[in-house]
Amino acid sequence: MQCSLFIPGAAVLLVYFALVDSSVVNKEIKSVIRPLLKDAGFTQFTARTEWRYAGEKIDVVNFQSFNSYLANGVGCTTYSFCGRLGCSFDAIPRSERVKRKDGLFRPEEYECHFRRALQKTIRQPNLKRRDVWYVDMSPAAAASVMSVCEALRGRT
Repeated sequence: MQCSLFIPGAAVLLVYFALVDSSVVNKEIKSVIRPLLKDAGFTQFTARTEWRYAGEKIDVVNFQSFNSYLANGVGCTTYSFCGRLGCSFDAIPRSERVKRKDGLFRPEEYECHFRRALQKTIRQPNLKRRDVWYVDMSPAAAASVMSVCEALRGRT
């Protein structure tokens, strides 16, 4: 049995939502932010986390997004993101669950000994919270993400 339902404009709505997903944010982080972090000595990367090894210290930068429940509570979109910083020291014992890659510890930001949220210095009228960069859900979201990342680049 096949069931179909025609809703005027639904095809346009489906295309509208298909144009944007979190990979847009990942792509912009990779193309705009990662080169800055490489220049600052970060050598290990995933889509949203970067690590820098300096002697007995590991610096971690992590960009987090929001599921629909959290985004609704925060007042942002699921494409918005926040930046978290962490610092882990060899002299302080780590949990045994901290992952390694190529013999190097790769702590997640939440596993670090010292942690801090990045605070935006740009004005975003859509969201007053200083720890969340608001990204619009419109088809122009790629430009929105790019403008946020460019603003971050200008603040480094």
